[in-house]
Amino acid sequence: MKTLFVCISLYLTILVALFPQLAVADGKANLDGFKEIKFDLSVKELTSLGYECTDGTCKLGDGVKKEYTLFSQEARVSVNIEENKVNSIDVTIDVTPDKMKELFSKSLGNPKVHKYVSLMGYTVEQYYWLFANGTSISVRKNMDKNTTSNLFGNIVPINFSSATYNGKKKTEKLLEAVKKSAVDKSDF
Repeated sequence: MKTLFVCISLYLTILVALFPQLAVADGKANLDGFKEIKFDLSVKELTSLGYECTDGTCKLGDGVKKEYTLFSQEARVSVNIEENKVNSIDVTIDVTPDKMKELFSKSLGNPKVHKYVSLMGYTVEQYYWLFANGTSISVRKNMDKNTTSNLFGNIVPINFSSATYNGKKKTEKLLEAVKKSAVDKSDF
């Protein structure tokens, strides 16, 4: 029994060391950003990392080569700015939203789920994991549309998804939206 406890402790220690931002969710750990992109970095600090910013969104500048990965897959990163600081980070990989949810669930546990109707009229499920420092990770799935058009106009399945690493302000907005859309129990 003691050997099992030591093995589990060692496994968790290695997991936290390798993936500190994904150690444990549900309010039990902290999330400070994605890789070297930390929440509350200023635009100036972000541009020093090779990002170019326009209209509140920052992407790697032309010719800047950084290789990001998420779950061992090549990732595309876009950073959202609010009040001159990093507010959220969108990380996109080539997996379906269901697979993305499954991958996060393996390391963070089951997500909380928020269903809503988008501005385009689609039903969306948003899966999110909360962290102790008031941050979160969220993944959205369009329940009404699982195909898109490719460059040639052919209808193809959606085989990519984004995880949004949310800073405190963005997480507050997420939780406010969840609260506003909740049905009051007295309505039953």
